[in-house]
Amino acid sequence: MQVPLMMELLTNLLGIPVTELTDEERSCTQFERSHCFSAQIQVQLTAPALELFCQSIKEHCLYEIHDRLGLRGILFRTDKRTILAGPYVSEEWSDARGQEILIRNGLPAKQLIPYKLYYCSYQVSATADILHCIRAAVKTLFEDKTPYRYQAIAGLHDQPSPAAEDVHPSNFEQILAQYEAENDMIRMVRKGDTEGAKKAKQRAVAASAESTLHYVTRENILAGVSITRTLIRKAAESAGVHPAVVDAISREYEQKAADCKDIAQGRRLTDAMLEAYCAAVRTVQKENYSPIVRRTADYIQMHLSSPLRSGKIASMLGIGQTQLERLFKAETGSTITGYVAVQRCRQAAELLRSTSLNIQDISGYVGYPDNNYFVKVFKTQYHMTPTEYRRRYQSISSFPK
Repeated sequence: MQVPLMMELLTNLLGIPVTELTDEERSCTQFERSHCFSAQIQVQLTAPALELFCQSIKEHCLYEIHDRLGLRGILFRTDKRTILAGPYVSEEWSDARGQEILIRNGLPAKQLIPYKLYYCSYQVSATADILHCIRAAVKTLFEDKTPYRYQAIAGLHDQPSPAAEDVHPSNFEQILAQYEAENDMIRMVRKGDTEGAKKAKQRAVAASAESTLHYVTRENILAGVSITRTLIRKAAESAGVHPAVVDAISREYEQKAADCKDIAQGRRLTDAMLEAYCAAVRTVQKENYSPIVRRTADYIQMHLSSPLRSGKIASMLGIGQTQLERLFKAETGSTITGYVAVQRCRQAAELLRSTSLNIQDISGYVGYPDNNYFVKVFKTQYHMTPTEYRRRYQSISSFPK
């Protein structure tokens, strides 16, 4: 139990990844996939090199790895287990220094941005501070008073430079895909389209995962939530939501973000945040409708459990059915039938997330006595069944709206 505690302690103190290389082949391969920009240049971060290190390092030694792209790590063994603290970098990014490294390693100028994205995903730390923390942790947790001596790992720096195509495939296409998805998310928020915004966010997350190499920490998660919050609050404000409402939603989710501990929780929080901002946009859109269309939308919202037909609504409002349908479609972009389906499914989705009610009871409550028909309509709106939706999203009920 002491080794996991030490690893958690070092991660929290230093802000760098701390990995136990247990099953050497599998864990070393995973480390290479997660942290190696170019296997040809960063020989020391490749699985074969790490496996060799694991077999040859001695107790009571702290071995520093320093590769040709500026990444460092501290490898050591304690309690018969091999630990790697890092990677980290020893100095802040400099475009001039980055270009110098590319030139020295025979890489083309087009690799500067991918390399910069890679390099800047790691913490700037001082090797002396890391060595001090490791020594203190080992001494305290294992009561090991034998001094740990420092040793640099040499002999792997002068490998031949790779061809440009050997470099890790971080590239502009993936970066552009991420920005395009983020712009789509902003457009969907401006329209008040929650599901469209969520899909765009998922594409942005997928593109980001492919275009960057970085380890996941709580700080990474909070930064991602913060960036998303900044993007969509501006989108909501540009759609006409009052700045005070925008700020209130932003502060609410800033507070909730403080409790995020893992990626899944961060993604659920951003989904809930998207829903809140899109709901605010839809409220503003409804306020901008003509009196007839606004009264129609209000009537639908208040009578979701009842049969809703455009002819009956038109008669109640004293207007012809054809005229009402034409006005409604012109102002909302949706038919009355389509609008009713969207509102019923949104109400059902909220109940699926926030309650344990039987799905058939929810179906009847939102105006679909035929549960099979409800499942069909819901799947058309959300591309999954109500059961699948509840399984995926019910845990976000801890983020009340």
